[in-house]
Amino acid sequence: MWSPIIEQARRVEGDRELIWNIKLLACSTPIFAILTVIALVISVLTPSWLHTMERFRNPNPIQGVVYSESNPEYLMKSTISGMWRLCQTELGGTNFSCARIDYFPVENYQPDDQDSTKAIPYAMRQSGLYFLIGSSVVCLAEIFCVFGLCNRNTTISYLLYYRRKKIFTFISGIVFILGGLTLLAGIIVYISIFKAEVGNKLESRSGLLPAKFKYSYGYSFVLMIFSFLLSEISGTCGIFLFIRYYQLQWSLEPVTNPNYIRNI
Repeated sequence: MWSPIIEQARRVEGDRELIWNIKLLACSTPIFAILTVIALVISVLTPSWLHTMERFRNPNPIQGVVYSESNPEYLMKSTISGMWRLCQTELGGTNFSCARIDYFPVENYQPDDQDSTKAIPYAMRQSGLYFLIGSSVVCLAEIFCVFGLCNRNTTISYLLYYRRKKIFTFISGIVFILGGLTLLAGIIVYISIFKAEVGNKLESRSGLLPAKFKYSYGYSFVLMIFSFLLSEISGTCGIFLFIRYYQLQWSLEPVTNPNYIRNI
């Protein structure tokens, strides 16, 4: 005779767990979504994707003078680049001069064994379309996320009447994941093409000399990686929020008392 009471108690406890999950996901999903867009916008707009230093033999050494700080045997050239701009120094200089990256160049790219500077905009041109498409898809996912979460009232009347509205949350989750995967494809293409162009200079040919080419990724590129990760997390949270929401709805279908749950 106690089994119905025990079953009802278990059901109430299960509903409370679903409610807690919905609260957690409803808070975390928009937070991750906003962080995704913020990281993505900063990454796209800031010019600190790649920092490089390339070593060149001094083309005009002073003849008959021992190599020294004033008469170096090798000179360095540095670059800092982003999605839209490439800044570089003169050979042996420290002041940067910047130029816009041309995504539609008149001349085709020709590898240069002596100077690898041209490989930087080439790698960006080959991968830039992935980043632009991925950024657009992520922004679209943010819009769907806002539509799906703009009203978080989950009383029974809302659950039964506005059930179709939560489909936006599910769509945003799918779109976030697709946008993140597109960004990942761009990251892979960018790294692969760049390393393929400069790979022969990354190792020293002599144990007495350093490698001719050194590079490091800047904060803009790191933020692009974070935006990919956050996009996947946002998408996963959105999908699970949709699932938990409908699990709660199905469990409340037989309930006629609108005060069964008031605020979630």
